[in-house]
Amino acid sequence: MDHNGIVKNAETHVRELYQTHFKPEFVYHNLDHVQSVVKAAGQVAGHYQLEGEDKAAVLIASWFHDTGYLFNSNDHEERSAELAVSFLKQEKAEESLITKVKECILATKIFKKSPSLIAKIVSDADLFHLGTSEFWKSNKRMREEMNRRFGKDISAEKWQRGTLSLLKRHRFETDFCKNRLREGKKENITQLQEWLEVEKRKRT
Repeated sequence: MDHNGIVKNAETHVRELYQTHFKPEFVYHNLDHVQSVVKAAGQVAGHYQLEGEDKAAVLIASWFHDTGYLFNSNDHEERSAELAVSFLKQEKAEESLITKVKECILATKIFKKSPSLIAKIVSDADLFHLGTSEFWKSNKRMREEMNRRFGKDISAEKWQRGTLSLLKRHRFETDFCKNRLREGKKENITQLQEWLEVEKRKRT
């Protein structure tokens, strides 16, 4: 089976989905985010020297992992998996590849423990930014997206407290990301704590 060809077709298909169905309120869950996840997944997969079906599953899942948002923001992981499965069946992909892609997409559910290395890679790639300097830009976009989607104005302090809680609870699953991103995530946590402390002093 031409795994590289299926990956390329997946990229084309997902790009077309975002062109056709994209919603402007999704300022974080957009094609830029998808591309960053694909890039991170490729980097981690390369470290583990994945080839063939496993590498294809990681990349295809990364392309599809948030497509469910284009149609239904509730249970978007399940919808994303359905869209990927439908695409792969049209591509006449092997059942083993379909199963792996679905597993990887469902592993992106927040705080869900991943059952395999490839699922761990996609899960970590989805939140790779938590351990990098891109965290701040992504966090700002996520807050704006939530405000737009739900017609709210979440205060900066409330948002950052929730974000700090998420960072403290989150754990990278692959040893590669644990080692590479540990210090960056610690630094982001420290900066969030310092920011919140400044805001607290302002009120006293």
